[in-house]
This record gives sequence, C-alpha cells and structure tokens, in this order.
Amino acid sequence: MKRIAIDPKLLGAQHWLAPLGTLVPVMGRHTDPAALADVDALVIRSVTRVDTELMAHTSADFVGTTTIGFDHIDRDLMAQRGIRWTNAPGCNALAVADYVESVMAHWCADQGRAVDSLRVAVIGVGGIGRIVAQRLAAMGCTVMLNDPPRHAAGDLPEHVALADCLAQADVISVHVPLITQGPTPTRDLLGLTELDLLGADQLLISAGRGGAVDNSALRARLQQPNAPRAALDVWHGEPDIMPELWPLAWIATPHIAGHALEGKLRGTWMVAQSLAAHWGVEFSGPSVSEVAAGMLAKPRQARELDWITRAHQIYDVRADDARFRAALDGLTGAALAAAFDQLRDGYPKRREIHD
Repeated sequence: MKRIAIDPKLLGAQHWLAPLGTLVPVMGRHTDPAALADVDALVIRSVTRVDTELMAHTSADFVGTTTIGFDHIDRDLMAQRGIRWTNAPGCNALAVADYVESVMAHWCADQGRAVDSLRVAVIGVGGIGRIVAQRLAAMGCTVMLNDPPRHAAGDLPEHVALADCLAQADVISVHVPLITQGPTPTRDLLGLTELDLLGADQLLISAGRGGAVDNSALRARLQQPNAPRAALDVWHGEPDIMPELWPLAWIATPHIAGHALEGKLRGTWMVAQSLAAHWGVEFSGPSVSEVAAGMLAKPRQARELDWITRAHQIYDVRADDARFRAALDGLTGAALAAAFDQLRDGYPKRREIHD
C-alpha cells in the first residue's frame, strides 16, 4: 500500500486520505527529511517549506498543500524532478470573507457607519478576493476591484488603479498572492508611498500574504498622525513577526482568517481528490459539510437580527484579537514565534457564517 506523509494537524485526513494509503504523520514546520525516504506522497500545510533539503531522501511523486497559497513550494524543483504538485485554490475563501465581514462589522459599529454606505476596495481578485467582493456587494457596499494581471488579460474591465483605490475607498482589503518576480510583483505592494495615501477615516484589512504589506513601513505609518486603522491577520516572516507592529494594529490575529472548519476540511478534500486522480484510483468519502457538522454544530441564526449581530453569532473576530494580545504580550524572538505558532495550532473550532 502506498504511503502518504501528512501533517498530523490536517483535518479530514482519516476521511479522505486514509482510503488512499497508509498515513505517516511526520510533516510540519521542522520535518526530518530522512523520515520521507519511503513515502510516495506529501500532503502539507503552509508551515512546511518544500525545497531541495526536504526532498533529499524521497522519491515521492506528489506534493499537495491544503492551502490556497503555494509560495512555500519550490515549483522549479517540482518541474525538474517531474513531481506533480497541487494546492487547494479557494478552499477557505468563504472563511476569509467571514473574517472581513466580522472586522467590518466592528468598524461600522465603532464609526457609526452603515455598511451599505461604504466604498470598499478589494486588492487582488483571485479565488479569495472574488468571493470577498461578492460578499461585500451582497452586503450593499460599493466595491472597487484592483488586479493588474487580470486587467491586462482582459478579465477585469472594471479594474481601478491602486492609488485610486487607496485614495477613494473607506475600506481596503488586501488578498493578493505573494509574487516576487515578473511584471506585477506583490511583495511590499503597499509600501510607505501607498500607505501615506490612507487616513484616519479608513480601514486597512490584510488577510492575504504577509509580504504584500511592507511591515516596517506600516509600523511607521501607524505611529504617525492621521493614521488609518489596520486589521492584520498575516505578517511578514511568520512566525517571527515584528514585535513592534502588532500592538499598533486595531485588530491583530495569527493568520487564522481562513481557519473555519469547512475551509480546513475543504483543503484536505481537494488535495485528496487530486492525489486519487494522480494515482488513478477512485475517490470517495463524506462531504465537507457532513464532517464539519459532526465536529461542531452551527448555532441557529435569528434572521430578525441585524447583520452585525447575526454574523457574530457564528464568528466574532474580537475573541481572536483578545487571545492574540494576551498570548504575545511582552514576548520577543523565539518566545514570540512559539506563541504565534501555538495560537494557530490550538485555534478553537469555528464554522463558516453562511451556509
């Protein structure tokens, strides 16, 4: 029987991966390459960097990450070795939209703003950004879309320039992938010049990739007069995040925007389907919603309540922010990094807001 090296923290592995092979729970942030000598496939999370060192002793012909992002996989190495690799595009898009909805609910309440009066810019309109934009439009927001590659390809005629988004939107929500090369890199997409366009009546939400916002520039901007509010879920250099930045954030969370049960399960389900197809075997198992319901019942939502209260019956970002601040207070260096990882690993179960 084939052997599948997995991260033991994967949800749903017993339902969808175990029927395909023997599970070997050895993957993580610090994986011993020697432990992969006799495995046929790797199924990982974003904490595992797949590079020459990790792959030194394995002949595995499949690598799957149960996440949307894939910058932790050396794609050139995969091509050189003929290894099939895959990610799970859009797996946690609804959960990230929930995060944005919850953050905006608090900001609207704090600012005395009606959600349908807001102009919101979505920066990056891929699998997650598209769902976020749809959610915002359904909430009554005026939505501005920014995605230069899609605009250049003719797929986004309503594209708005980044500078115009930053100058005109009430809320800016960043969901770009991390691209370091080519004509449209996204590393430090929002630097000091761009952040200077934001003022005290605006909200910046960063729930995509930590490297898309220059953290040093953001720290400097948040210490200046007329600074915007910032809700930060992703950070440069995770888990070694900047200890001077997070206390300045209005909302601070440990890269958990997409951590609803359905999002995590859907990532495993998608990768398992790809692995089954790669090996030419039948895929079977329960649905994502069935497994999620068995793990945590979703509270009934009272439709007569306002949208803010209704959303927070399922997910309230303030609890995540409070846990983050309590866990990281006063920490630096290795202790801070360990606490950051522990927050992610021990994250409490939550469901997606909308069915």
